Amino acid sequence: MIVYNNGVYCPLMQAAASVQDRGYQFGDGVYEVIHYTDHHGVDEDWHLDRLDYSLAQLQIPWPMSPTALKQCIRQVRLKNNLSTVNIYISITRGVPVTRDFAFPKRFCPPVLTIIPYRHKPVSQGLRTKGMTVITAPDLRWGRCDIKAIALLAPSMAKQSATEAGADDVWMVDDQGFITEGSSCNAFMVTQAGEILTRPPSHAILKGITRTRLIALARAAGLRVTERPFAVSELNDAAEAFITRTTGFVIPVTRVDQNPVGLGQAGSVTHNLLSLYETFVQEQKHGHITDTTRFAV
Repeated sequence: MIVYNNGVYCPLMQAAASVQDRGYQFGDGVYEVIHYTDHHGVDEDWHLDRLDYSLAQLQIPWPMSPTALKQCIRQVRLKNNLSTVNIYISITRGVPVTRDFAFPKRFCPPVLTIIPYRHKPVSQGLRTKGMTVITAPDLRWGRCDIKAIALLAPSMAKQSATEAGADDVWMVDDQGFITEGSSCNAFMVTQAGEILTRPPSHAILKGITRTRLIALARAAGLRVTERPFAVSELNDAAEAFITRTTGFVIPVTRVDQNPVGLGQAGSVTHNLLSLYETFVQEQKHGHITDTTRFAV
């Protein structure tokens, strides 16, 4: 596997970072994951808009222009001969002269890494059977809107789900409302067919797939309401699902061992997945001219 490592294309095992890198010592950096299908980046520009937001929030300068970054991503895909792939991009503040909790007073160049990961399609069995999730207190920091590389809290949450025999965890705030999954946004569908999901705030990451799906659903005449929903509301839900870059739309059929609705993937979830997959194909073939920018 060939990666881009701070100015050099090299085999993965030869890529390295300084032990003084603030990403290593402080988790001081941001990342993005973009899905490419048949060489097309799904909402690539939106992902780079969100990357720009995360960098700005942490006052980290771009290591290169977005246009140049696109070219580096393209080279990584070509060098690995991967047309369908998930591209991981990380940018850290870099290697300062001295270690300090405050941002370095002297400029140090940010460090850029681009790694390709082979895409593992969601199995048809999971699309039909759905995911099982558990709930757990949300113990993350208060700026989840920044896509930061410091992922220990969601990693621990995902581990708790694994140990419980579940597929993922939905984190819950101290008012009893679901925030999001370990690496996904959470949705539920009421018996009346209303789609609910938490509104953007510092408490969640504003997902690219989430945002696109909401727009597609509303354009199709479906009712989407952005409001927090409580764990207790899932007892009366008709359906639930998640959205994420690497899986699009995946049904959730059990929460804390309790079935959601009929305990199987529902029609609304299937319809939303179809809408999103159609969008991906139309965007790939240039049938959609969307000039909107992604606003966090």
